[in-house]
Amino acid sequence: MKFLEVVLGPILPMLTHFRHVSLFLHLVLAVIYGLATSVVLAVKYLMDPGKFTKWDQHPRPTVLDAKNYGKHETINLSNGNRMYYMVSGEGNKLMVVLPGFLSFWYSHRHQIMEFKKDYLVVTIDPRRYGPNGIIVDRSVYDLGLILNDIRLVIDTLGDGHCVLCGHECGGLLAWAFTQLYPDYVDKLVIMNAPHPKLYTECYDTNSAQFLKGWYLTLYALPYLAELYLKHNDYEKVKARLTAMPPGVKNRNHLPDEDIEAFVYNASSPGTLTAMLNFYRTTAHELRTISWGRIDCPTLVLWGDNDAFVELVCLNGLFDRFTANVKIQYVSGAGHWVQHTQPQIVNRIMRSWLIDSDKRK
Repeated sequence: MKFLEVVLGPILPMLTHFRHVSLFLHLVLAVIYGLATSVVLAVKYLMDPGKFTKWDQHPRPTVLDAKNYGKHETINLSNGNRMYYMVSGEGNKLMVVLPGFLSFWYSHRHQIMEFKKDYLVVTIDPRRYGPNGIIVDRSVYDLGLILNDIRLVIDTLGDGHCVLCGHECGGLLAWAFTQLYPDYVDKLVIMNAPHPKLYTECYDTNSAQFLKGWYLTLYALPYLAELYLKHNDYEKVKARLTAMPPGVKNRNHLPDEDIEAFVYNASSPGTLTAMLNFYRTTAHELRTISWGRIDCPTLVLWGDNDAFVELVCLNGLFDRFTANVKIQYVSGAGHWVQHTQPQIVNRIMRSWLIDSDKRK
């Protein structure tokens, strides 16, 4: 979508200062993206129909069955929802991890291995991901329902308190959960996920962020977004993880067998639609929250080469939403900070958790 930066770049700074114009521009871009993507996909199909329509489910890679990561469990919540989760460790303190888009528990395998020594680490795949992703009805992706699922998991597996961690979309949910259920979160760890209020303000008024968020418009388009991601054997799923930008720079931290784990997850029936429903339903509802200050200790880990989010989206976090926050930039890391620099991320997290306990 580089051509849009060239064509629209000079006028966006003027247009995005006017909200009604910005909303109109979103609609215009939806049409442009839809037409452009359709043309590109049609050309690819005509060039090689067999390759284009190769999107069968991939076999389950053996790395997902390594027993040192923990146990795959399901829990029947009191609201009738059945929740899948990965549980590791024997600690009496609960750490809940929320993965981001195209991710699932395996995205946080390095954090699981590090913190299962001290915590009961529970990585949950809310309704939109993993084995729970087979539900494609958009009505079940209501933000309140998803946050209530998280609350019930914490009540059921812990004592109503946790260290809450989230990356990207999972980080947005973590911000929202902490806002609405503050008594449940003792400490909050965010990975490359701006505060939702700051992000929407930046997206509405900052032309650079507006362009970086082009995919938000594309992902809202039913059927076309799924086709875009899965054509040519999930070409765009792989690219989001490996192409530069936004992919993982050091492929030693994300070898081929790990990429295959994410493709396997995305290729499971219904999962892509379930993932995209976050953008089609849940993300919009984040705008409706009455945001206030968060009191719990908060760590924001930020790969400073994020291809999707401008650093300016962090401006105002300390002044407006949480005074008890530490923002730690991870130099050279991108959007997938937990993949790019896992040892650094784990070291920062551990040091911060220990210091937070000392300050109690």
